[in-house]
Amino acid sequence: MFLVISSTESMARDGNNFLLPEHDLLGISYSIADIQQTIKANDPSYAGGFSIGSSSLDQDLQIWQWDGLDWSLEMVVARLGWLALALAIVLASAIPFDRFDSAKADRQRTQPAWLKRVLRRLGINLDTAVSDAVQSSASKAAIHLTPITKRTQSFRLGRMVLAETQMMLKGLPWWWYGVALILILVGLFTPPSDQPSLLLPLSWLWPVLLWSQMGIREAQYRTNKLLFSAPNPLLRQLPALWLSGVLLALIMASGIMVRLLIAGDWMQIGALFIGALFVPTLALALGVISGTSRLFEIIYLLLWYLAIDGEVAVDFMFQLPEAFTLGIPLRFLIITMGLMITAVSVRWLRMNHQ
Repeated sequence: MFLVISSTESMARDGNNFLLPEHDLLGISYSIADIQQTIKANDPSYAGGFSIGSSSLDQDLQIWQWDGLDWSLEMVVARLGWLALALAIVLASAIPFDRFDSAKADRQRTQPAWLKRVLRRLGINLDTAVSDAVQSSASKAAIHLTPITKRTQSFRLGRMVLAETQMMLKGLPWWWYGVALILILVGLFTPPSDQPSLLLPLSWLWPVLLWSQMGIREAQYRTNKLLFSAPNPLLRQLPALWLSGVLLALIMASGIMVRLLIAGDWMQIGALFIGALFVPTLALALGVISGTSRLFEIIYLLLWYLAIDGEVAVDFMFQLPEAFTLGIPLRFLIITMGLMITAVSVRWLRMNHQ
């Protein structure tokens, strides 16, 4: 997505504002650069500006014929270079990918052939020995189930939120935390600006795969019956899960929020807090409804792209000044409340029909 944006909006240019298409991923600038050269050949005063869809029709226009792009060997080689890079990335990703091969795990649990030969010569069958030991232990140990005579009603929300956060972050590589820390520190030390920045969008894009697991983990691992049989799962587990997602959003935006706190921009802090409520609530509601992570990932990335593209109606990060004048934060607060009610209602229906 970032490569597409950089290709279309930040194309490389020379000192005279003419496009340099060699580093263009999509190849769009090849045609534009050739059109620029055609105009330059007809009008030496042409300064390299280019626009599609906006022109001053009240002026006298000059029209030139452009006969299309003449492909050269250098251009073909440049495009094949991008194709070679794509193939290299796919081949490199295929090396560690085992498609969740269960046979690989079985092979890892199996004793090596040389060890089996040594044990066989010693007259030892390890599989038989282990089986006999297990049966002997089972026959000696009496099985007792302790009845529950006292039910505790105590509930510690903090521990539940911590547990949900740990499950959300479980298995992440060290470099994920490194990137998150860099985003937080950059937000802390970047001076405030009136112009929209990509810092907050990047901070709230990085954990998208963690948020997308909200509301679907019990269905994914088939623990929904176990979870729903716990005491008050609707009033205990669901709020804890939601708060863990909100906590993650606040942590990722903590650097920016501290900077705003120092600047005394309470309106922006409040709007940012609303955004931190909206994103995990959207993930939770769509996860509970669909039972899959794909719905949230698609809708959220679409909203995210429209927000950074300047669509004020979906600016859930509230970086555009018009968002406050149009009351967009209040709208998203109402939407967040509706999404939460939807998530609770759908979860209640699922619990009572399983």
